[in-house]
Amino acid sequence: MTSYLAIGLVVKDGEQFIDKWIQSAEKIGDCWFIIDNGLAIPSRQKLINHPNTKRYLIQKDLERNMSRDYQKILEMAREEDCNWIWNLDIDEVVPEINHLELLGFLLNSTDDSIGFPLLEMRGDDKHFVMIKDCSTQLKHARICHKCYKVLSHFKFNEKDKHGVSIPHNCKAGGVIDIFIQHFGHYTKELREEKRQQYKTINPGKDFQELDQSWMEDDDSKVVIKEWGDWEK
Repeated sequence: MTSYLAIGLVVKDGEQFIDKWIQSAEKIGDCWFIIDNGLAIPSRQKLINHPNTKRYLIQKDLERNMSRDYQKILEMAREEDCNWIWNLDIDEVVPEINHLELLGFLLNSTDDSIGFPLLEMRGDDKHFVMIKDCSTQLKHARICHKCYKVLSHFKFNEKDKHGVSIPHNCKAGGVIDIFIQHFGHYTKELREEKRQQYKTINPGKDFQELDQSWMEDDDSKVVIKEWGDWEK
């Protein structure tokens, strides 16, 4: 049986988020394609044994290349005749979703990709930070295009090792009002870990841009919002 909307996951760690990810992915799609680059065994078993997991690829000792792995997810979706695929990271949670409404939106969309508002969570699942845009204005969320059509000409640029979650030749389309909570930077420890990852990937680069609100160490300098503020 083919799936109209599939879920893609490229994962290496993030075991603390695995249960939240499964709960979110169950709401979205019944066909999961997973690239495992070193997940701990207990979390690996949860994903491998889940009835929604269609394909599970374990990779060992490969250099980090997100575009390469997203390309593999895309090829899996093509082979399984999926119509759309949503690449949802392990540290991302969709707290509320109307599945039928989402499918209706996709069925009637003329765009090749769909974006979602993503909020940077802080400390728990009820608080998030305002984010600076290019004009330094603070906004509640940034728009992430993570869901795209499975079209024959789409391809990821594997020279871009850090990669984006939609193909490089896929035009950014419309936005749907489904919120994604991002927990990857929600503690100071995780933000420092992310900084070190950036430095490893880009040696010698000026890291002043990392002092955005979503990476800020001093919580007194960021605007903390309650979840109800966004819902209003």
